[in-house]
Amino acid sequence: MSAPRRPDSPADPHGDTEDDTEPALPAGMLEALYSRPSRARTALVVVPLLAGLAVAAYVGSTLVWPGDDEPAASSTTGTDATGVTCWNGDVKTDERSCVLPTGRAGLEHVFPSFDPEQQTCRDELVENPQFKRPAMWTCDVELAGPVSITYSQVSGAKAARRYFGDLHGVEPVKDRSSSGVRRDRWRTSEVDGAKNPRLWSGSVLVRGAPYAVTVTAQRRADVGRALDRRVQMRPLEELRVAAPDSSAQG
Repeated sequence: MSAPRRPDSPADPHGDTEDDTEPALPAGMLEALYSRPSRARTALVVVPLLAGLAVAAYVGSTLVWPGDDEPAASSTTGTDATGVTCWNGDVKTDERSCVLPTGRAGLEHVFPSFDPEQQTCRDELVENPQFKRPAMWTCDVELAGPVSITYSQVSGAKAARRYFGDLHGVEPVKDRSSSGVRRDRWRTSEVDGAKNPRLWSGSVLVRGAPYAVTVTAQRRADVGRALDRRVQMRPLEELRVAAPDSSAQG
């Protein structure tokens, strides 16, 4: 099942052909989503309004994200006799010297549920070069119905919160993921302009690190199920260091 494209986006020469499975979202849905610059325009794409802010706000993933938590003193993940092995394979004296994960490899490290080798995913920055954030991928999965999950590295906490507030029309609540990660969460809301079928979306923004997820689905209950059960994220104290269950990335 291929990820939906904007109606005005060029076809991906390496994308699905007519012989592939039918798109996850019915015909006419994207036209409804992108018919006006409203919440619908960006329901399947996280933080497009941040594009203009990203260049000014993003100065490198080596910077400490505002509110970044101190790593747990007892954490030994990725540690050896000479220091720690960072998520990208670098060896540093301590984990605070490791850069924050960035790019596709960074998103794969931060979100173990993001697996573009096994899922139908697309790089939103290739499909939509006007989006200027560090990393942004959308994957299609199936729950009770078709679901799109967009994983993003964002550039500014305040701008991201403002965007998600506009997208969903509500204030966020604070919650925790199954792994204990603190998040700002925007409850499931109906996507404006999507009538056939109706669409629902919800988002989370990690507190203490520049990562966000938006889920869009035809069934309202699938949004919460995906955010709570399908999306996985490493604890903050493990973000900068190599995963214990995989070899270091180069």
